[in-house]
Amino acid sequence: SQFLACALLDPSQMASDVRPRSPISVPFCTLFVAALLKWACEGRGGAHWDFVCGRAGSHRQPDARHMATPRARICASTQMQSAKLGGSRPNAQVPPPTQDAVFRWVASSFPGRWGHVLDAGTGPDSLTWLAACPVDSITAVTADEGMRATMFQEVSKYLDKSADSVVVGNWRDAEFMPNRTFDVVLADYVLGSVEHFAPHFQTGLLRRLHALVRPGGWLLFTGKEPENLNATHFMPTLILQAEALRTAAMLFGHQQPYREVPCWWVEEELTHLGFHVESAKVFPRRVTSEKIVRNLNWAAEEIEKIPGCKGLVGELKAELRTQQQMLRARAESLPPTKGYFFGEDYALLVRRPP
Repeated sequence: SQFLACALLDPSQMASDVRPRSPISVPFCTLFVAALLKWACEGRGGAHWDFVCGRAGSHRQPDARHMATPRARICASTQMQSAKLGGSRPNAQVPPPTQDAVFRWVASSFPGRWGHVLDAGTGPDSLTWLAACPVDSITAVTADEGMRATMFQEVSKYLDKSADSVVVGNWRDAEFMPNRTFDVVLADYVLGSVEHFAPHFQTGLLRRLHALVRPGGWLLFTGKEPENLNATHFMPTLILQAEALRTAAMLFGHQQPYREVPCWWVEEELTHLGFHVESAKVFPRRVTSEKIVRNLNWAAEEIEKIPGCKGLVGELKAELRTQQQMLRARAESLPPTKGYFFGEDYALLVRRPP
């Protein structure tokens, strides 16, 4: 069991980026690289350069169960943006303005009223953001009754109870929401969780989303690019090992793990269905040590779900617990930082022809 666990995870591998450098070349190289970074980052909105200079803003940290949903935020005032977006919702409190870079880009790229909106895979962050947008109604769907209870606890004050609803359902069920259409459908990091809740249903989900968008309506799609599994530096390696531990525990617990889908595949499938991709944007993903710790806590929960506790199974679970504790100690020992850029998220604005 120890050999099997170590074959899945090898946290002892730690890459070093230390190389001998000429003391004469350091100042020149430093200035040259800094100037190059500033030029490149200013051409992409300045957020990357702010991070290099230590001025980047805080970032939303989603639930570890939505590892598919970690994104970089940008540091700027959002009060004006919120005022532009806000609709008339007299029966609900006004949500705080979002600082999420993806949400802000989607909102700025999609002016006007949104009408009746479906949040196809809801969470506290997406639902809070939608409540600040110019919508007539929100229908939010989750596959988990526990998440529905969480939504009411965290977000209900921002919802208009006369127009909004949070329902539990699975898009694999053909009897769920038959013949319903919406002006706007938000699919916020939904595809990455499909393998866990409805295995092998990625294409089927996109077909359901197509049917839910009225002719002339819009699909707002966000996702996470699969990570580079060949990364060798310390932080990317730690991030990958934390995810590998969680995935291994899920598989030993007879569960399908989460699986991310690249943007190119989504665009091809949506185009095949008849959608028109009107706009797309890629965002750097920032991961903090706190996020890694939350992911490892989730892994600990999954380890305890592995059935059995005797013999080889007991030894396996003990070894996985040891690996989890070792990785968590490494993550908690990291110096305070605003995060590490590793991987990318993407957003698509897609229209169904009239």
